[in-house]
Amino acid sequence: AIEKQLGPDDPEQVAYIANLAGVLQEKEQHGEAQELLERALALCRRTLGASHPMTATVMNNLGEALARQKRLTEAEPLVRQALEVRQAVLGREHPATANSLNNLGGLLMGQGKVDEAARAFFESLAITEKLLGPDHPVVANRLNNLASVLAEQGAVEEAEDMMRRALAAREKVLGKQHNDTVVTMNNLASLLFQQGKMAEAAPLYRHVLGVQRSVFGADHAAVLTTVTSLAMISHKEGEHAQTQAYLEDALKIATKLHGPDSVEVEQFKQFLAAVKEAA
Repeated sequence: AIEKQLGPDDPEQVAYIANLAGVLQEKEQHGEAQELLERALALCRRTLGASHPMTATVMNNLGEALARQKRLTEAEPLVRQALEVRQAVLGREHPATANSLNNLGGLLMGQGKVDEAARAFFESLAITEKLLGPDHPVVANRLNNLASVLAEQGAVEEAEDMMRRALAAREKVLGKQHNDTVVTMNNLASLLFQQGKMAEAAPLYRHVLGVQRSVFGADHAAVLTTVTSLAMISHKEGEHAQTQAYLEDALKIATKLHGPDSVEVEQFKQFLAAVKEAA
């Protein structure tokens, strides 16, 4: 209908199509969104040219739609082209440029190109922090992404510092109960656990567990993961009674999620038996 109203080559169609594609992506209909964005990109190239900011936006969004379908190698050249256009037309220190760099970092990370991803995330963070300040939620997102790639590189202490900064920003702006804050808290707890900093990881995991139970209920897979982490911390700290309590909780959840005869349930039974014997 919109094509008949505006004509097949009216660039005003692009905004309408892009908005509709965004709605489809929110509904997890990424294939349908991709088809619309391909139409929009062809229209942009035909009417606005390859170097127009709107063309770059549609390329970037199409890359995201492909990435959400795990088609990373197809998505990467689109996001790179969008980045090149944004750098040339909008400048290196524009929010859209930082967004493209962040998207590129995610695509590279997903393909195991860790060093390239780190460079993209570093540059995106530098631009975003300069534009928005250190406490903005978008800065926290960039810090979280960079921390993840640093951890993958083995730079765990540097990753911890980035994650602490992300957590502080999210707690300040969003509060301790917000989902984004809890995700970052969980990531930080995991980094601390990897470094053997059990006393620091445990209270973070306990807070995460409380929020997860209130949001998801007692028998959710995320709850099981966090309870298991707390059981492992208690075990390493020699707290046998607490370890046993966490494992009994984990066993109940695993039985409901996976069934009484599952491999997961058997593993928890063996772990629990070993703890009881040691106590």
